[in-house]
Amino acid sequence: MSNSEQNKKNKRIPTRQQASCKKAVKSIFSTLSILIALLYSFTQSHAATYYSGATGALNLASSWWSARNGTGTHPSNFNGSDIFQIINNTTPTLTGNWNLGSGASVVLGDSSSSITFVIPNNYWMQGQITVTTGATLDVKNNNCPTINSCQIGSTVEFSGSSSQTIAVTSYYNLTVNNSNGIDLGTRSADTVRGTLNFISGSLTLNTSRLVLTGNVTGMNGTNCFTGNSGGTGTGPDVFILSSGAAGTIYFDQSTFNNSDRIDSFLVGPGSSVIIGNRFTIRSDYVLNGTVDNNGNTIYVRGNISGAGTETGSGCDSMVSTTSTNNRRCNAEQPETERRQRLCNQR
Repeated sequence: MSNSEQNKKNKRIPTRQQASCKKAVKSIFSTLSILIALLYSFTQSHAATYYSGATGALNLASSWWSARNGTGTHPSNFNGSDIFQIINNTTPTLTGNWNLGSGASVVLGDSSSSITFVIPNNYWMQGQITVTTGATLDVKNNNCPTINSCQIGSTVEFSGSSSQTIAVTSYYNLTVNNSNGIDLGTRSADTVRGTLNFISGSLTLNTSRLVLTGNVTGMNGTNCFTGNSGGTGTGPDVFILSSGAAGTIYFDQSTFNNSDRIDSFLVGPGSSVIIGNRFTIRSDYVLNGTVDNNGNTIYVRGNISGAGTETGSGCDSMVSTTSTNNRRCNAEQPETERRQRLCNQR
């Protein structure tokens, strides 16, 4: 083999150093690609916070600023994963439809200042919102935003001019202020941890479970709970789990064993509640706290259990039909019906 042929062959066979170099270059390029991808991902997902100004329409990007004092830059749109905090105006009202992207969210207030954000009848907000301590979200529109959370001391009020189905969440203070009523809808449970306040209208329980761990105010024969005549196990349920006095509750008296009817009623240990008028329990009455029936009859079609106490001159009447002949109390009931009563013996 000639020298020139040998040189060509040597050029075609890489040395160990050359192979090692190529491997290192590939590794560097691979690492750089990963870093670039991570940087891009971080840039896309990293949320900036923008603050509302003292004036300006909340549905316009030009009303939002990168600095809390209302200076800096504006967001390009509401479609990213940014956070929009409503401050600097204690009574903002939506003046146009506001549609936020699925990754964006709104924070109402700063957990220390009093602020009320109104969503009027004629404009809606589509997106997620957190209501902070001291803040009030007043929803008049039938389309309610998604409420992520309600901090201690926050309030959500429903004050529309037609019936509203409220958002699913764990409320702190919830205010019913709609003469046409508000509806819990068909979901598993809604919790009110602070005060359930009635100003006007009824709260239709639908098939939901209402859990009260605070207290109730403003209820009467009109501002009341509305039940339904659904089957056993379909709801609605009312659970009183307050650590003390829950207040006086009322039920819609329009139709016996229908508008006044719930599936189960539970009063937890340490809780006490006053019954404002008669109502019907389709399934279980679990009493581990204190109930003052206030002279009203609780019609129980299922079982009564628990180690609690019921006071008052009313009674728990075991019934099997809606006939008034079966609505018997105390001495009028045969022993087979009386054995499950928890009312005082007269």
